[in-house]
Amino acid sequence: MNMFKERKKRRNSDFPEAAYAWMALLESGDITPEEFENYLDWRDSDLSHMAAMEELQKEWKEICKVPVPQPHERPGDIHSRNGSKQWNWGFGRFITQLISRPSYRAGIAFAFIMVVFGAGFYHYMVPVTETEKTHVFSTVRAEMKTITLDDGSTVHLNAQSRIKVDYTSNQRNITLEQGEALFVVSHNPVRPFLVYAGDGKVQAIGTQFNVKLMPDFNVMVTLVEGVIRITQDIDKHEGLARILKIPGEMASLRPFFDIDGDMTQENLPEIKITRHNSDPFQDVLSWREGKLVFQGQRLDNVLYEINRHSNHRIILKNKKTEGLPVYAVFNTGDWQGALSAIVKSYPVKAVHVSNDETHLVAKDE
Repeated sequence: MNMFKERKKRRNSDFPEAAYAWMALLESGDITPEEFENYLDWRDSDLSHMAAMEELQKEWKEICKVPVPQPHERPGDIHSRNGSKQWNWGFGRFITQLISRPSYRAGIAFAFIMVVFGAGFYHYMVPVTETEKTHVFSTVRAEMKTITLDDGSTVHLNAQSRIKVDYTSNQRNITLEQGEALFVVSHNPVRPFLVYAGDGKVQAIGTQFNVKLMPDFNVMVTLVEGVIRITQDIDKHEGLARILKIPGEMASLRPFFDIDGDMTQENLPEIKITRHNSDPFQDVLSWREGKLVFQGQRLDNVLYEINRHSNHRIILKNKKTEGLPVYAVFNTGDWQGALSAIVKSYPVKAVHVSNDETHLVAKDE
């Protein structure tokens, strides 16, 4: 009984009224990119805002666990899945319209408190056990894989890549430990979808984006659809944050290396935003179409990509040519065609070391 009184007292705490309005809008599924950006700004502007949203999200999950009685079918009634989805979508729009009217906001806040309080009582009557699920998925050279996660989200894993999936009832965490992945996220605003790579973190809401972890720990994030928020938190240093909301926008995250406390411009963390083709599948995500498109990338990085998609390794021994730009399109797995084009275009020659390895050396060697 004491536990229930303590929980009741906590539920009657004064949350900011805006927290209830934001919660309703997020749950409606009808939030726009501008509204989502405004929500993130409001949430991060005050620690109490963040704490309020975390608390409300926890309570909303408890509400969702309460079974809803279904009416018995009667002649002439139609209870279809499609009808249910349409009703939910309509309800979301109704809530969204309500919260846009100041006269209704207090009522929504009060109603939300009542529902949360009732769910809390049910939670103590019927305990719910939270379970964690951690899985690891990986690919080898010349292999790509598509993974459907428990929440319906999809991960397209590029060659020689590895992710760790850690799902709980509160949030969806994915760590890109190696390589590259394209994420198609299932919408669930009260269960954040977070992708960690190097020093960066990507937060998504019902969207598509690509994350690539380079061998030097630079991270490249490309937005395909929707809105994502990228942060880079480095120990005691102030975290960086950027919003991507235009398809084709790319964020480049430079890793932070604290060299004996030397805070020079060269080793400070950085998130650089650039705009690529409006259709990312024409260049950055061309690997999904079986193509490798290069538009000025360094030769050493190009060979890294070619090697990931082939069982034959091409190793650049001529260090003077590492930074030469490459403009070309190759088929994934066609290492012979790529090798032939590189030898014709750059001051290198091919030396076949074995059946699965070729070295590129200076032509005069």
